[in-house]
Amino acid sequence: MAWLQPRMPRSTEASDRSNTVADRRLLAASIQKSARICYQSSPGAYSQSILYSQRFLFETSVQGYRGFVIVVFISFVNSVIFGISPQLQIEECISMRKNF
Repeated sequence: MAWLQPRMPRSTEASDRSNTVADRRLLAASIQKSARICYQSSPGAYSQSILYSQRFLFETSVQGYRGFVIVVFISFVNSVIFGISPQLQIEECISMRKNF
């Protein structure tokens, strides 16, 4: 019965797609800015690990599910290497961003 439902005009689909791309670009810019703030406020292994995580998130944010899996994996690696929980990394980044 799905074939009975009306289809959206092509122009609406194209504008929805371009809005999604614009939203992703805004998200990517926001992530980059917070990564820079985190790195500048406390340079070192800890903030560098956050910077790399955020950069991977930025680079893979347009890839949906696969990007999410990569980011979770990087957070896990950071927690093993640096002994920092992924939640703490995110909270630290958010608090630094709020204070900026």
